[in-house]
Amino acid sequence: MSSEDEFEAEQRQIVEVLLDRPLTAREFEGLRIVYPRFVDRFGGTRLGELEAIFRTDTSAGKEALAASLELIIDAVGSYADFEARYPVSVNPSVPAFPLFPIVHLERFQPTVYRVLDGRAPAVLAGIKSAGRLPCIPPPAEPVLRTKPRAHWCAYEVWPTPDDTRRALQIYPAWGDCAVRATLRSDQLAGLAYVAYSVEPNDPTTDGQVFHGYFYETLTKDHDDVLLKLDGGAVQICVYGEPEVLCLEEWNAAADQWETTWRRP
Repeated sequence: MSSEDEFEAEQRQIVEVLLDRPLTAREFEGLRIVYPRFVDRFGGTRLGELEAIFRTDTSAGKEALAASLELIIDAVGSYADFEARYPVSVNPSVPAFPLFPIVHLERFQPTVYRVLDGRAPAVLAGIKSAGRLPCIPPPAEPVLRTKPRAHWCAYEVWPTPDDTRRALQIYPAWGDCAVRATLRSDQLAGLAYVAYSVEPNDPTTDGQVFHGYFYETLTKDHDDVLLKLDGGAVQICVYGEPEVLCLEEWNAAADQWETTWRRP
């Protein structure tokens, strides 16, 4: 067995431990498409962190992970079809970043939370008026060819905006984390995916369209010591314009979160 085959077998074993059973042929085909994007530039793999994304300590989470792997194959046909439909070239730069859908999210995570910048009053007014997050169109294909945009959503909430910023590794320039929107997971069918991020210091991919991109199962890649960005939180990405259940805004004077809008 070659070293490449051994590494693939190791990735398979990681997921089989999460599922507590062997992968089916179709599930393994789906895994083959996505697992390379879980490998960081140091050769480590983040596949084991799917336990937190899918809550595989529950039967519902195990079933959702298995169904999500199969959905990848439903979208592209097979690993061979994936290679044929989405060839990669460097010059011209034609990347291929496969999306990893999260199905049946509501069965193991009933709500998710979108952190927003309190310094963007027009955005907040739009959410309150429409009762939805601003629209980010879902991908037209199961594989991204250009750099993506999405709503990054968390599984939990934190006592203060600063705690939120540190857990989600959000730089102050990106937002003050003073607003959060609660979304019902049963409204996110077909819109939720494993999140992705970028390692900007990876010299091996500098200049490429998907420079340093990989799946970011847990926030831990912006380890700024001075800002104490602790990370370790679960994040997923959500597309579309999902309904908002309620908005909470940080009241600095009262030192607490206050619900400022709720769906009628």
